[in-house]
Amino acid sequence: MKLIQRIIPALAIILSIQACSGSSSNQDNSTSENNTPEVSASAPTPAEETHVTPFASQKPAVTTAADTLPLVVDFSATWCGPCQRLKPVFEELAAEYDGKATFRTVDIDAEPEIADRYGIQAVPTIMIFENPYSTKLLTIIQGYNPEELKKALSQYCK
Repeated sequence: MKLIQRIIPALAIILSIQACSGSSSNQDNSTSENNTPEVSASAPTPAEETHVTPFASQKPAVTTAADTLPLVVDFSATWCGPCQRLKPVFEELAAEYDGKATFRTVDIDAEPEIADRYGIQAVPTIMIFENPYSTKLLTIIQGYNPEELKKALSQYCK
């Protein structure tokens, strides 16, 4: 946990630099003046139909009630067997907790810089943040562990 507490401020600095450079990548951890991750509204994708969307890099022009909900991020890879087994569980839970949490995915192969920023060394890894604009990490779940994920969601996403 101490490692995460050290990583998050460093991420805020890196993200601020990236935001200033105009670099565009698909991530949910760009920072604003108060060092909080930002998300963007993007064109609908097939994943949105299942209540799960990819990380995005810019804050939406209009904020909504969803901006105050916990953010649940699934770091995974297409080649990872446990990740593929967790995917339908994650999508089912995203539908079940629709309106109670915001669900996002990060493919570590497609977005290695995001995985590096969050110190992802094993997949699947699920991180739950206080909300999309907060750097406060509520919990981390590593490996295929649907029961632990359900327990965390029931605790943080009421």
